Amino acid sequence: MSSTPNQKSNNESCGYVTFVLSNAFAILYALYAFLPDSLIQQIDEQYGITHYPPRELAVYIPTYLVILFFCVPIMYMGLNMLSAPKVDDVCAIWDTRSNECRDNHQGVKFDACTSDCKCVQCESSEDTGESEPFSIPSICDLDVRLVNQYMYQQLKKLD
Repeated sequence: MSSTPNQKSNNESCGYVTFVLSNAFAILYALYAFLPDSLIQQIDEQYGITHYPPRELAVYIPTYLVILFFCVPIMYMGLNMLSAPKVDDVCAIWDTRSNECRDNHQGVKFDACTSDCKCVQCESSEDTGESEPFSIPSICDLDVRLVNQYMYQQLKKLD
């Protein structure tokens, strides 16, 4: 799909229309907010406009928008905090994207006697169906209990 320099994309057209309309509404808003009542009544008589919103809206609307600008991010942060699992919840560790290790962490054997992680040969590989000696095991999530056991056994040795 080639475009020539003279062709305008849909985004450019929508952006231009939005720019023009927002400037037109800003000018109308400023005129409504700052013109005296006598001039607005003359416009009413010429064009037959029978109702204008109250002048207080000229102050209320920008004030509301400024408050909204500062409150919306705070509300989003609060909603995110409510939707996140608690710190001590298992869902904070395991979720739908967790890749549980086969055979107790896929090629990594935890030796509780020596407190050492040792690499062992995988029994089968997902890609080829066979395993090669000293191949790198697939990436997986270690069980938190094993990680804590390994870490705290190291701390017990230091004591």
